[in-house]
Amino acid sequence: MNVRKARIQVISRRLATGDLHLAYSDLARHAPRIGYVVQIFSLRAKLVRLVGLFFTEVLGAGTLSRQDKEILCVVTSRTGKCKY
Repeated sequence: MNVRKARIQVISRRLATGDLHLAYSDLARHAPRIGYVVQIFSLRAKLVRLVGLFFTEVLGAGTLSRQDKEILCVVTSRTGKCKY
C-alpha cells in the first residue's frame, strides 16, 4: 500500500503554544491521545475546541458504552472506505 503524507500543516501537542496549547490541554482531560483528526484543525484553536467538544459528546453521552461507540465509528469508517 502506498502511503502519502498529509499536506495539511498541523501543530502537534508538543509544539502548541497559547490558545492551541490550552485547547489541547482541555481536550486531553477527556481524550489523552489527540489524534490527527483533531490536529488537522490546529491552525485554528477554536476549531480544535469545537471538534474536541463534539467527540467528547459523541463518545461520552448516551446509553452505549464508549467501547461500543468506538466500534461503531470503526465499522462506519471501514464501510465508507475512509482511509483515516
